[in-house]
Amino acid sequence: MTAKFLEDYVKVNELIDEMNQKYPKARLVTELESLSGDIAIFKASLFLDDSDVVKCTGYGAENITREKKLEKAESVARGRCLRVLLGAEPTFEEMQGIAPSKDQAPSKEAAPKKSIEQELEKADIDYVDVSTSQTHVINNVKSFAMDLASENKTNAANWYAQALGELGINEKQLDINNMQTVKNKIQDIATEIQVGGA
Repeated sequence: MTAKFLEDYVKVNELIDEMNQKYPKARLVTELESLSGDIAIFKASLFLDDSDVVKCTGYGAENITREKKLEKAESVARGRCLRVLLGAEPTFEEMQGIAPSKDQAPSKEAAPKKSIEQELEKADIDYVDVSTSQTHVINNVKSFAMDLASENKTNAANWYAQALGELGINEKQLDINNMQTVKNKIQDIATEIQVGGA
């Protein structure tokens, strides 16, 4: 499983290199959007030239009580923004803004699809809603595992496989309806290993 796990996964620094090659005048600006308790949310905005028109954005949120989580939140925001720019399939979090908490389902009331579609049409922006495609869901869960494993493909692949096994879910059964459950299980497995190894 490890050999095939996210074989096309592209790291954020590689996305930045690609952005610099394709859009040499682009500016990727990150800012701390909010800091509430231990939760930091970063926003990354991409400008293709000297104008103030934002081409795309990405958000990253992390609980910053653990080491290097502030930097990780900023890096996640950059990666999500660049994946949208460079045509990579956006993650569920990119489509929704920020990741829902473990106990919270994505809120349709927070960002009604119809108004988003209307705003995109007004701005004459072409888009494709890939948030429910199976490929998107699988890549989203694998990317989540990679983030938890600090880019360690072996750990991420093992946690992913273990979570599916413990939940009795075949990868072909992974969809938008059980995605958060699988992510929660991966989080639990990672936490158990990190606490047990500490």
